[in-house]
Amino acid sequence: MRAFLIACVVALVAAGCGASEGIRDEGSQRVANPIADAGVPKRPVGIYLMRYGGLAKVTRFVSANDPKRGALEALLKGPTEKEAKERYTTAIPSGTGFSIFGPPTGSVSVDMFGGEQLDAILRTATSDDVDARRRQWLLRQIVYTMTEFNDVDNVEVTLNGASLPLSSTTPGSFLTRKIFDDDNRVVQWHDQTRCDGNTEPTGRGKTLRIPQVTADNGLVSFKGETNAKRGRIVVQLEQDRHLVRTLDRALYNQPVDGGTHPCSQFEGKIELPFGMSGHAILRVTVRPDGGDEQPRIVETEIPIGTAPVAK
Repeated sequence: MRAFLIACVVALVAAGCGASEGIRDEGSQRVANPIADAGVPKRPVGIYLMRYGGLAKVTRFVSANDPKRGALEALLKGPTEKEAKERYTTAIPSGTGFSIFGPPTGSVSVDMFGGEQLDAILRTATSDDVDARRRQWLLRQIVYTMTEFNDVDNVEVTLNGASLPLSSTTPGSFLTRKIFDDDNRVVQWHDQTRCDGNTEPTGRGKTLRIPQVTADNGLVSFKGETNAKRGRIVVQLEQDRHLVRTLDRALYNQPVDGGTHPCSQFEGKIELPFGMSGHAILRVTVRPDGGDEQPRIVETEIPIGTAPVAK
């Protein structure tokens, strides 16, 4: 009889743990309850994480009864342990919660809430400075995930009900993939290169030398020297044999300070995509103009700080 009563109590407790809704609350994230989920039909959805400096689509299986909510819940959980080892990451901080509404045809409204970190990210200036990069990727992950559904064309993203314009040129809260893809002001990188002047390189006799490379505050800074007469400097960032960034607008055959000699010394910065960690390769190539001169290439391995983890 004692065993029977214990079994009844266990059954009652299980029945009261959200079986009607199929979810339980862990912090501010809603997580599927495996007991209540038994027998609920599932369907695949695509969510967008980040990898190698861009969006990466992965598949999750969620309740077919409310797939949009399920997709957002999966997005908030971030990459799995296996995916994290494969360099998947997310711009969405842990502890983030949401409410989702979809009354207008073709639209979905997502209201975000969470701790101080989320508030700081989403309330940052609507400029394209480095600090705003994570904000743009966070919004992009949500917009791309929601517009995977055929009946969603645009997504309104708010923070505790307050509007979140993407930039000063995009004052509204309703965002589309086209805004991210077509508006270069949204995705402008903070790269720069310049020549130090008409001086002989300290490594005289070297066709190309990169004596200084540092990674800090989301930027890789470099200084180089070359005695090539004319051509182009191309800077690339690579990780795991994936080309992540290319800076190909650094001419070094232009006059400097009224002079006429090519840049023998140069320096610049190339922005690290949000979420990169581990080690990367900075490759600098000088491509001389004319003649039979071959490109000169220097590669440098650089350590990058640990990326934030979703969970």
